[in-house]
Amino acid sequence: MKTAIVFGAAGFIGSHLVKKIAALGWQVDCIDNLSNGDIGRFQHLNPGLSLKTMDCRLYESALKSADFVFDLAYINGTRNFYTRASEILKFAGGSVFKSIELAQRLDARLIYFSTPEIYGEPDVIPTSENVVLRVEDITNKRWSYSIGKIFSEAVLHSLGHNRLNFVVVRPNNAYGPFDKDHVIPDLFRKLSRDLSRLEILGAPTDSRAYCYVEDMVEQIILVALLGETACAYNVGSSVTTTLEDLVGKMVKIVRVNPTLDWRPAMEGSPRRRCPDLSKVSKLGSLKWTPLDVGLERVYASLTPNV
Repeated sequence: MKTAIVFGAAGFIGSHLVKKIAALGWQVDCIDNLSNGDIGRFQHLNPGLSLKTMDCRLYESALKSADFVFDLAYINGTRNFYTRASEILKFAGGSVFKSIELAQRLDARLIYFSTPEIYGEPDVIPTSENVVLRVEDITNKRWSYSIGKIFSEAVLHSLGHNRLNFVVVRPNNAYGPFDKDHVIPDLFRKLSRDLSRLEILGAPTDSRAYCYVEDMVEQIILVALLGETACAYNVGSSVTTTLEDLVGKMVKIVRVNPTLDWRPAMEGSPRRRCPDLSKVSKLGSLKWTPLDVGLERVYASLTPNV
């Protein structure tokens, strides 16, 4: 039986990850301070598990050894990038050191969760893990999220694989049931509250490669088990969808015909994003839930309390 510690266990990806590894028979210790996580979501997906509601930086494990430390603890959500910038940077500077200390003491493999935000507005689509990382505008608070992740990755690499068994995952646009802070649930809520008009931030041609969260979790486990030490792996989907097409699919599901009110995207938001999945695909076979099917499941999880 494998043993895992999960920081950020009540987050969107974290809750689904815990569900999957618990179903595989792993022993899981779940930690989240709920500053950005959701205990209701965690309990719904993991009714038989307990959650330690505390700051991961204060966590002390009773275990003498562990197989994995999954570090998903962070302040996510696009709105938070602009409103909680200094808090994000402060947290990034402390949490990664806690994860490192814990992994070293327990002789565990550290799975650190980074972000494709560190690619900025990528010049090459699909975007591989070895592109130059960049901060396009340090005065824009959005970049607090990216800066914190670049810093954390740099800390990991400063130790090197001889001192720390770690691997980095960069999740690309996960979506799925019980998500609350991203574009898909946000648009579904707008559609359900106002049947006549839908405000959309971004251009119709903006595109993303949306990945159903359960499919992404399977990729994450592949990386945890088989990924090369001290390497980064994109996880996600390689099928891009324009914002216009996404809205069209969602409107069809909700069965409304609103006027579409296109507004400028938030400053610094990339126009395109699609990961190169060559590295993770070498670890095992990948599956992708069709977007139409995934969207139906998201909407069902939101109703009737959208």
